[in-house]
Amino acid sequence: GRIRYSDRLDAHVETQTYGEIAVVSDLEPSTADVELPVQYEMPYGRDYKLVAYTVFYKTTNANAFITQSWLLGRNFSTGANATLANDGGTDRKSTSYASYTVTPATPVQISSTNMLTNLQLRLTLNVPGTVTIYGARLRLQSTP
Repeated sequence: GRIRYSDRLDAHVETQTYGEIAVVSDLEPSTADVELPVQYEMPYGRDYKLVAYTVFYKTTNANAFITQSWLLGRNFSTGANATLANDGGTDRKSTSYASYTVTPATPVQISSTNMLTNLQLRLTLNVPGTVTIYGARLRLQSTP
């Protein structure tokens, strides 16, 4: 995963056991955007539709949480970037292992020109506070 900052260093990523990442606040308060790459261009040589994505996470306490998530993509014919699906800005604050699934109103076509690029999570982090991301799952449906 990659972490982006607006204009200052507010948080850092710690890689944990078995591939999960913990995003830890360095300053209070802070906001951080974490980007997880999910590149699919015609998986297995076939067109697909994205029907949902799921994020697995846990927070240490009420000081840290996921405020929004987006699945981003790009059209390689036009060069345009696009938000393919988002959760509408719902705060995710579970302190036990949890997940949430986002289902776009219309399945998103993935083809040789339209592809997924990354899952972006916006986090609110207050000291002390950590958000751990355990993984993300994309649910794809083959199109004939």
